[in-house]
Amino acid sequence: MAHRCWCGRLFLSRIELPQRRGGTNFEFTHSGMRFVASVRATRVGEKVTEIFLNSEKIDSFADLLSRDAACAISIALQYGVPLSALAHSMGRNADGTACSPIGELLDIMMREEGNGA
Repeated sequence: MAHRCWCGRLFLSRIELPQRRGGTNFEFTHSGMRFVASVRATRVGEKVTEIFLNSEKIDSFADLLSRDAACAISIALQYGVPLSALAHSMGRNADGTACSPIGELLDIMMREEGNGA
């Protein structure tokens, strides 16, 4: 979210997350590997502000990259970066599909929000 400083400049501030928050968990497959995602909002009906992603092979390189990428995406969402901007910036295959599991997760989230992907 953008706020104005006392001097008139705009600055971004991070959404404060409550200690307890519900979410939606689901599985999906990308490039033959299963992933489990957890998507959470600060309140029911609000936009997603936090995601978690794990691969079926816990502590594998794919799992570690997915967890770290989900953390970075969560911070971006908490600072107000639109989900559509994040999804659009992900790498794509020639057919337009996401080339990474984090891109696939963002596409799923976009479809759930009704924004297509």
